[in-house]
Amino acid sequence: MGRVTDPQGAAVPVLEILITKVDTNAVKKALSNGSGYYEIPLLDPGNYSVTAEKTGFRKFVRSGIELNVNSPASIDVTLQLGTLSEVVEVVWQAPLLETSSELLIWVGI
Repeated sequence: MGRVTDPQGAAVPVLEILITKVDTNAVKKALSNGSGYYEIPLLDPGNYSVTAEKTGFRKFVRSGIELNVNSPASIDVTLQLGTLSEVVEVVWQAPLLETSSELLIWVGI
């Protein structure tokens, strides 16, 4: 689930969102509605990437999305003006875990 907007925050309707399970290359699709919202229910746990593209905007790619059991995720897409040959890629990195001492430290990004 998420919302697609342009650089000014306006909704981008009728945009196809592709979510790909990295391990299997299985792809699910959704269209944003008139308010820019989209939903892709019943995704299996795993590592995913999200792609969105529309004429007049740069291609959006976000990778490194880890979905867990019973953990809803919201992936918002902000499209940048440009051409489809330009790509905006966002890579999410998992929080680091410090294991060199007896104390475990959670570092949020």
